[in-house]
Amino acid sequence: MVREVMEQAFPRLVGTSFEITSPATPDYNCIAWTAGDTSRWWEPDLSNFYYWPNGASRRYTLDAYTQACGTCGFETCDRAAFEVGWEKVVRRAI
Repeated sequence: MVREVMEQAFPRLVGTSFEITSPATPDYNCIAWTAGDTSRWWEPDLSNFYYWPNGASRRYTLDAYTQACGTCGFETCDRAAFEVGWEKVVRRAI
């Protein structure tokens, strides 16, 4: 059921080997999970209601999310392709 919902929301997942690693929860979101934080919701809302790391712009932009990941040790790289020994978050402008 969850897999079908994900594939409907994100059609490019169809036919891939994506993996659901945890159930949906109101406790944290995907950006928090990427940072290893499963205790709070990360969001760059201007009201400061949600957690957002110091030094990252509080805007809903690709750069703000890149900055937030940077506070956790992620760095921009030249290639999005899989590389053994590296954990990557792909930055893609739509």
